[in-house]
Amino acid sequence: MTRGQASRRSVDAANEPARNPQPIALRPNGSEVLSYSVNEHELANADSPEKVRTIDGKLAVIQELFRKERRALQEQNTLATLRIRAQRRGGELLAATVRQGRPSKRSQRETFLLPDGVDKSTSSRWQALAAISETLLDDYLKSQGESGGEVTTARFARFAEGKSDAVHYSSESDEWYTPKGIVERVLVVLGEVDLDSCANSKDTPNVSAKKLFTKEDDWREREWAGRVYMNPPYGRELPNWTEKLASEFEAGRVTEALALVPSRTDTEWFKRLRVYPRCFLFGRLKFSGHENSAPFPSMVVYFGSRTPAFRSAFSDCGVVPEVRD
Repeated sequence: MTRGQASRRSVDAANEPARNPQPIALRPNGSEVLSYSVNEHELANADSPEKVRTIDGKLAVIQELFRKERRALQEQNTLATLRIRAQRRGGELLAATVRQGRPSKRSQRETFLLPDGVDKSTSSRWQALAAISETLLDDYLKSQGESGGEVTTARFARFAEGKSDAVHYSSESDEWYTPKGIVERVLVVLGEVDLDSCANSKDTPNVSAKKLFTKEDDWREREWAGRVYMNPPYGRELPNWTEKLASEFEAGRVTEALALVPSRTDTEWFKRLRVYPRCFLFGRLKFSGHENSAPFPSMVVYFGSRTPAFRSAFSDCGVVPEVRD
């Protein structure tokens, strides 16, 4: 076998079964075929973030060569799709294996022990991709196929964000009620709810409360008071809702509160809330009245002085880390 023959391998098209790979020739030098072989079977069997990192690195090299060779859009999209799936697989593995560690500095409230070769930015990006539902990925690939558009990881993330903004996974919509198990724990902690700031209805409320604000009410201008539960719309207005609750609590008008929000730790509004106890819920919530689980992880944030009661009520359904000053 010649040296050139020994270096020849193939890359499977993303839509072909792993058992029947279709070679894709890469000639970066105009003479020699680059030797890589990556397929979905290999991704499915990758059992560590490090292995996925290696696969993603291979795909990144091939992707750049495809662009230089000006391959057909269909070929480039096939490879881009495989890379999206690789990064989603990496995100799934990271979510399952990254452990919470001790802060290395007093200013750091939470640190994570990351696998070799995977930095904080990559971990955050991959886990964000993994949090998007398979249905949204299928919808994105279908839309790009029908429009003849280019498939990219960044465009997929923007597509998914737009879909999430369009549908409010909240108590504001009749189809997105807070799950019964969460409602029960809210009542265990608060005893009674004085205000549901994002109630679905005043006639048939999902959460029993003395006062109910619905989308018809001007919640920005009204004062919130007492014990509050909030499950806000999860679109672009979300930072305004979280700021309102935090401000009302810090002003002393809200005495105790619980907020059910997406676990988006890379946002500015999360940084605003990081001084408050929170429970990172296991898995994905299945909101009442909807067939599928949410395409993102969730957390419950607690505002109040009875943190042990909050921890006791929620520790069986998620992780409640210590909050350090």
